[in-house]
Amino acid sequence: MILRFFFDYMRSRFQESISYELVAKDRLAIGDALKRVSLGYFQKNSTGTILNSITTGLNLLENMGIRMIDNFVGGYLNFLVDYPG
Repeated sequence: MILRFFFDYMRSRFQESISYELVAKDRLAIGDALKRVSLGYFQKNSTGTILNSITTGLNLLENMGIRMIDNFVGGYLNFLVDYPG
């Protein structure tokens, strides 16, 4: 039980750093894309709305993306390990 707690802790710790690194690349890519947008776009659309949408989406991806992949892959692995056939 102690080993399971330790491995769960280590997995969570590494997942958070991996998701942060992946989303950091996306943040830079979005920043580069916004540099190429014409200024007329920002006159028609609120900058706050654009930033709110980007921040919310990236925050969700950062917090939940790796965990969802872990649950998906872990479910298949558990099925293969527990499958009696």
